[in-house]
Amino acid sequence: PVGLFGEPSAVEYLTKIRMEKAYSLLQEGNLTVKTVAELTGYQEPGYFTRVFRRYHGVTPSSVLES
Repeated sequence: PVGLFGEPSAVEYLTKIRMEKAYSLLQEGNLTVKTVAELTGYQEPGYFTRVFRRYHGVTPSSVLES
């Protein structure tokens, strides 16, 4: 969904912010996927993983391990 003037919708913008923060937290390597999910506003780690994979094209675990 695109906003009225061609910008991302509020949900898309929030997802972008959350996913970028999640990626940087996972790269630090000292937090679990569950903790990163909670810190970025996701109560369910499974849902967080699906959204993360759709957004970044990789799983949170693979970022954590790299």
